Order: sequence, then structure tokens, then C-alpha cells
Amino acid sequence: MAFALMAVLSWSCVHVGVHGVLSDVENYVDDRPDSALVTLQTLNMNEIDYDRDKALYALLYSKALDKSYIDVASDSLIYPAYEFYQRKGSAEHRMQMWYYYGRVQFNATEYAYAAISYMKAAELAEKLNDDFMAGLAYRGLSETHKLNFNYTEALQYMNKAYEYFYKSDKKQHADYALYAIANTSMLISDFRMSDSLYAEVYDRALTCGDLNLQRLIVEDCILKYSSLDIPDYAAVISCGEFLRDSLCAALSANAREEYIIALLYSGRGQEAFDLIDSSHSQVDSLVASYNNYKIYKAIGDSEKALASIEETFAENNKLCQAVVRQSVSSIQRDYFQSEYQYQLYKRRVTSVLWILSVVFLALLFVCLCRYFVKRNRSKQEKIDTLLIQIEDLAKEIKDSSTICNEFSNKIQQLYETKFKFIDAIGQKYYSYQGATRDKYILREVNDMIALLADDKELESLEIIVNAYKDNVITLLRQEFPKLKPKDIQFMCYWYAGFSPNTMSLLLDEKIENIYNRKSRMRRRLDESTSTYRVLFLEHLS
Repeated sequence: MAFALMAVLSWSCVHVGVHGVLSDVENYVDDRPDSALVTLQTLNMNEIDYDRDKALYALLYSKALDKSYIDVASDSLIYPAYEFYQRKGSAEHRMQMWYYYGRVQFNATEYAYAAISYMKAAELAEKLNDDFMAGLAYRGLSETHKLNFNYTEALQYMNKAYEYFYKSDKKQHADYALYAIANTSMLISDFRMSDSLYAEVYDRALTCGDLNLQRLIVEDCILKYSSLDIPDYAAVISCGEFLRDSLCAALSANAREEYIIALLYSGRGQEAFDLIDSSHSQVDSLVASYNNYKIYKAIGDSEKALASIEETFAENNKLCQAVVRQSVSSIQRDYFQSEYQYQLYKRRVTSVLWILSVVFLALLFVCLCRYFVKRNRSKQEKIDTLLIQIEDLAKEIKDSSTICNEFSNKIQQLYETKFKFIDAIGQKYYSYQGATRDKYILREVNDMIALLADDKELESLEIIVNAYKDNVITLLRQEFPKLKPKDIQFMCYWYAGFSPNTMSLLLDEKIENIYNRKSRMRRRLDESTSTYRVLFLEHLS
């Protein structure tokens, strides 16, 4: 027994300990994701018993990894959170689950499903007035659309992300959202908008000393000048040298290749050749293949240029197929359409129910009106007939009521007088019992008492008591069928008003037994659930 108790206590302590650790991690995971990871790694998910704790563990671990810039493409870690929070848990945890589930899907290049998860997270964030989470969700939506070349939708969602980041006072997130808007505007050749936004974001980056944001903007300028109908190679080289010399930053693969091409076409071939080898090792994308084509074309290597352009077509074909297979916009439209259809169905069902309810109530009202009109008409006829009869009877009742009252009073007086006389005799007998004097009188009284205890007299007494005590003995027999005959006899004497002394003689019991019997019967009546309980007790007083 002691061992079992210790085991239960130990298990309880372990559970409370795990839950407490998870609660603590939840408080600081946003600010210190690396510390959260270390703490969570000390726990074994397989040893966590409760589904709620498993779900929270999965959510926090996924969150800590994402905030530590560790991309996870498998949903095995976050799945317990997905399975639990879909149907249980708080709306806040459900919101976070959808967002980080969307992050996993995004990393796995399942952009269409990621878009749905982000949309659900955004809807919940708006309901919860969580501006920051709404900004993150809409930013994720924008990125999925951008990777699928849906630039209009990407701009729309990134603008919403910027608004929510600004409302939540997340200045850095707002700056990067504004940069993303400028970048997307450039991709759709809206250079007036992109140039204006780039200038604004660059000023912000200078103010807060964000070198990474400055680097991104300069690299975008390189890509912009190189993509013009007539490329501005001088501007490309100027931006590349500024990035290298002033920002002390290395060019990304795509920007470096544009810089190499600009050097080649500007007569600075040796500098270009020095950069080509290091650039090639980083090139495997569609843009990079195309840049390879431009590089080999510039240096006159037609064979490698042809191979690069063929590779470009192959990569482009793969990308087009992927986009066709996984259309974010179409799947999102399906989602919205299904939601719209569901809401429309609910509204239609509600409308139909309202109409049916109104029609039913109207029909019910008409039927009730007709019923009551007919009923009232019939009642009125009966009332008219009864009024005539009542008028005739009223006079008779008035004349006879006085006689009836007088008769009832006389019977009541007779009842009380008779039993008071019997009770007086009984008490006299009880006081003289055993005495030597007046033996003749005592003998006569004894004969009278024996007569009163006779069955026929008892029956007559019961009839009288019932007549003047609201049928109390009959009701007593009905409500308490297990009462013994002597108990009925006792109650009959009690309701008749006999004293304990008299009842002692009539029942041939000691006086103390009479008192005990009275207490017992009164308690039994008082504790009963009989409908006539009040009546029984009232007539005893």
C-alpha cells in the first residue's frame, strides 16, 4: 500500500514538474529561443503522459527551432500539436500551431498547404487582436504567393503584414516588410514605387545601423540595373564596389554573377575571370543557370553558353510544372470558396428555419384563436344557462345556510361533550383505581371503560372522529398501511381528545408507555413525506 502511494505521488510530481517546465519555457521562448531549445532537449517527449503537455512541447519546440533560424521540413515534430489543438486547447495555442505548421509546410515546399495554414493563423490572430502574429501570418502568405509568381497577391498580403507590424510596434519587422514590398514592386517593374520605398527603407536601415538590410537593398539595385532593357553595367559595378568596400559585405550568388557580367562587358575581364570560379560553386538555380549563359556568351564560349541555356530551359520547365501542380492561388481560392459555401449554407439553413418557425407560429396562432373563439362561445352559452340556475339556487342556499350552521355547531358540541365526559370518567377512575372506598362506583366505571374498548364502540368512535376531523383516521390507514390495530386505536383516542390517563386505562398500558407512544407517533408523522402530513399534525394539537 505504501509503495503504491509513493508511486502515485512520484508520478504526480513528475507530471507537475514537466508541466511547470513547459510553462516556464513558454514565458521566455520568444526572447531566448536558444535557451528554450536547451531546456526542451532535456525532456523526452515519449515520457510525457498527457496529450496537452505533448502538444505544448511540440509547439514550443517547433517555435524555438524557427526562431533560432533552424528550418524543419518534416511535420513529425509539430504533428502532436496539430492533432491536439485542432479540437482542443486555447485559441492562442491553436493560432500559433497553424502558423508554425505553415512554416514547416513552407520549408517542405508545400506552398499551397502552407498558405492555408497561414490564412487560418491570420484569421485567429485578428480575432484575438494579436497584431504581431497577424503580421507574421500575412508575411508568410506573401512569401508563398511570391514564390509562385503571384506578385499581386504577394504585395497585398505584405502590405497587411506591414500594417500589423507597425501597429504592434515591431519596427524591425515593419522595415523588412517594407523592403519586401519594394522588392516585389521591382519584380513587376514598378520602378517608381520600388525606388521610393528603397530610399525610405535605406534611410531607416542607416538610422538603426542594420547592415544586412542595407546589403539587401544594394543587391536589389544590382539586380535592377542588370535587368533593364539596356543594362546599366556602370551602376551595377558601382553598387558592387560600394557593397564590398563600404559595407564590407560579400555579394550573394545571383548578385555576384550580375557583377561578373558587368565587369566582362565593361572591359574588366581579368577581374571577372578571378570571380567566375568561386561563383560557379554556388550556382544551381534557374537564375544562376541563365547568368551562366550570359557569362559564357560574354567571353565567347558558345558551347558552354548553349549548355547553360539548355539547363535554363530545363530548370524553367521544372519550375513551371511545380507551379502548375501546386497553385497557391487556386488552392487558396478553393479554401475561401469552401468557407464561403459553408457560411452561405449556414445562412440559408438559418433563413429556412426562421421562415418555418414564423409560418408555424402563425398557423398555431390562427388555430388557437379559432379554438378559443369556439370555446368561449360554448362557454358563454353554458354560463348563461348556469346563471339562471344559480339565481334559483342562491335563494335556497341562503335560507338553508343558517339551519346547517346551527346543526353543525350542535353536533360539534355534542361530540366534545361526549368525549370530555368519557375522558373525565377515565381520569377519575385512574385516580381512584386500587382504593377501597367507592368500590361500587369503580366497578361501574370499569364496566363502562370495558364497553368503550369494545370493537363496536371503537368502530363508532372512528366514524365520529372521521366525521369531525376531516376523515383523519381513514387517511391515516391509507398513508400508513403497516400500522397495527392498537396503533390505530391509540390514534383514534388521541384525535378524540382523550388524556394520557384515560388512554392508559382504555389500552391497559402504563402511563409512561402512553407518553412514549405519543412521542414516537408524533415523530413518525413529522418525518413522513405524506401529502396529509400537515393535516395529521394539525389535528393532534
